[in-house]
Amino acid sequence: MSGFDANTFLRTAAEKLQAGDYQGALEHADGALALDRGLAEGWMLRGVALSSLGRKAEASESFQQALQLEPQSVKVRYNFAVHLHRVGELDQAARLLEEVLSLEPGHEQAKALLATVRSQREPSGFGYAAPEAPQPYRMAPPSDEQAPSGHALKFVENLGPGWNALGVLLVVLSLGMFVYFLLALGPAMLEQMQFAMRDPEGFRKAQEAGQLQQAGGGPAYTLLSWVVRLSLFGWVGLDIADRRGSWLWFAPIVLLCCCGLEGLGALLYLGFGRKASA
Repeated sequence: MSGFDANTFLRTAAEKLQAGDYQGALEHADGALALDRGLAEGWMLRGVALSSLGRKAEASESFQQALQLEPQSVKVRYNFAVHLHRVGELDQAARLLEEVLSLEPGHEQAKALLATVRSQREPSGFGYAAPEAPQPYRMAPPSDEQAPSGHALKFVENLGPGWNALGVLLVVLSLGMFVYFLLALGPAMLEQMQFAMRDPEGFRKAQEAGQLQQAGGGPAYTLLSWVVRLSLFGWVGLDIADRRGSWLWFAPIVLLCCCGLEGLGALLYLGFGRKASA
C-alpha cells in the first residue's frame, strides 16, 4: 500500500465496507490513521469494520474516538447508534439517535432506527422485548454522499503529508536559529552587557562610534527569525483550526516565544497537542 495518502486509504476503506470486505476496510482505516490519527472518518470507518467483524469493545472505542474528534457529526453519531443497536445497548443507541435528530430532523434512517429501538425497549411481560434481527442499515457512507475527511480546511487536506512536513520543518528551523543564537551571538551579547555594566560611558562612546560588534545577528538574521516565527504561529493556528483542537495550546508557544523558544512550544504541540486533539 505504499504511495497511498490518508484520503486514498479512507476512500478504499469505505469502498470495501460497501463491498462487505470488513477486514480489508479495517486495514485501510488503520492505514489512514497511521498517517493521521486526527481523522474522525478513519476512526468511524474503523468502528464500522470492527462492529461488522464482531469485535464489539474495540468498535465502541473507535466510535468514541471519532465522536471526540467531531462531536457535532451526525454521521458518527448515527453509525455509533447502529453499532450499539447491534450489540443490544438500546438505551445508549436511543440517546444517540435522538441527538442525531436534534441536529438533523430530516434524517430518515435515524427516525426508522429510533422507532425500532423504542419498540424493542418496551416491556413485554418478561423484561425487555427480545431484540430483532439486525436491520439492514448501511453503516458505511452512502456512495452518492461525499465522505468527510476529518479536515476542516480543504487546502490542508490537499497538502496531505506535506502539511505535517511543513510543520516539522518550521520547528527545526526555529530551534536551529535559537541554537545558532546561543552559540554564535550569545557570547558577543554577554560580553557587551558586561562592558556596559562595567563602563557605561565607554560603552556609550563605543556605540556612538560604531565600534561595537553587531551582536543581534544583523538585519538578515532578524528578518529570517521573524519570518520563521510568524510562519510557525500561522502553521500551528491553521493546524488547530483544521483539527478543531483547543486554542489553549497557543499559550505555551506564546510564553516560550518571549525567550525565543517558540519552536519548543510548537514541538510540544506536535508531540502532545495533536494527540489531545485526536
